[in-house]
Amino acid sequence: MIRTISSLLFFIVLWSSPLSACRIWAVCTKAGLTLNTVTDEEVSILNSELYDLYIQSQYNPNGWSLLRYDIEQTYPLEPLMRSEQSAYEDSATYWQTVDMLFQEGSGKIGVGHVRAATSGASSIPNPHPWLFHSGITYSFVHNGNVSKDLLYGLITDQGMDQSWLDEHPPQTFGGGSWEDDGWSSVVDSELIMLLIMQQISLYGNTLTGLQSAFSMLIGEGVSPIMVNSIFSDGESLYIYGGAGGLSIAESDQCWSILSGPPSDGAAANLLWEPLYDGELVVLDETGVEHYPSFATIIDTDPLLPETIELSPAYPNPFNGQATIEFRVSNNAPASIEIYNSLGNIVYNHQLSSETKSRGRLVWSPFNDQGRSLSSNTYFIQLVSGEKRLAQKILFIK
Repeated sequence: MIRTISSLLFFIVLWSSPLSACRIWAVCTKAGLTLNTVTDEEVSILNSELYDLYIQSQYNPNGWSLLRYDIEQTYPLEPLMRSEQSAYEDSATYWQTVDMLFQEGSGKIGVGHVRAATSGASSIPNPHPWLFHSGITYSFVHNGNVSKDLLYGLITDQGMDQSWLDEHPPQTFGGGSWEDDGWSSVVDSELIMLLIMQQISLYGNTLTGLQSAFSMLIGEGVSPIMVNSIFSDGESLYIYGGAGGLSIAESDQCWSILSGPPSDGAAANLLWEPLYDGELVVLDETGVEHYPSFATIIDTDPLLPETIELSPAYPNPFNGQATIEFRVSNNAPASIEIYNSLGNIVYNHQLSSETKSRGRLVWSPFNDQGRSLSSNTYFIQLVSGEKRLAQKILFIK
């Protein structure tokens, strides 16, 4: 009984108090527009969103940052500002940087972050957004908490291959070697980004690399709510997280992302849609793509790219045809199998050499007998030799 009362009091305090956790913001302009050419009305909306981020910084005392990708970007890219102070305490610099975001350059993507350190490294300078330079600059902002030891195990194949970390050592901010005393200053968010970049490098594809990395985390029992994040390659924003962890809104000229919908101001008039649990949303100047249950690959063997690869089918959900993209790099017989929610196979297509080389199959919702299938969740499985990859897709008539 005492434990029940204590738990109840904990949740009352939790829900009635401001949560101390990182907050994230991002924007992507639509085709033909930049942040310095959008209308005054759009700037008012974006300023309203950044004011909400500013207010949230009262409960996020470990720094803030703003980053901008321009149409013609000079690399390596650095943030407009990365401050160690709370934005609320650093008000003048914060709003000067907001003005730079809209008035200078030709920005098409903006990313903001206010930090509440959760990985035990609260004494280090604000490291967000995390940057990875590889011809272009990749960026990553994160709200959550993942075990650093678990991440080390995933990156190194449980300590069997440390080469990726040897080539890309995590930062310790003057704390010494990350393998020794400096480990206490390593931040889990950077390790997540290093895992993502390792998988992108392995697969040679951003979307598939993200899917592999998130699948590895989910496979280890990490909840999507602990991986609320925005990843960017300068062309697109990749938004992932748990139910309600991040919300997305569309205005006339932009797409915006916030850790939570604003309660007042011009931005509060937008329709803010929260992410579903484990959903990935991709935004660029041409529009938005949704990938429900994104981290659903069954086999996350790091050697997988040498054999087979299954990209997320699209569109998803669909009501006409779905495009299934894959790669099969071995000579074993391969097939695409599709199952209904009861586990019954409804479609089986043996891949010819020509289809393999094309790497794409368009599926209409008919079974092998040519009969139309009903609205349902279906499971696509790519089979090649002993390797199998699977994912879900939703058909809605």
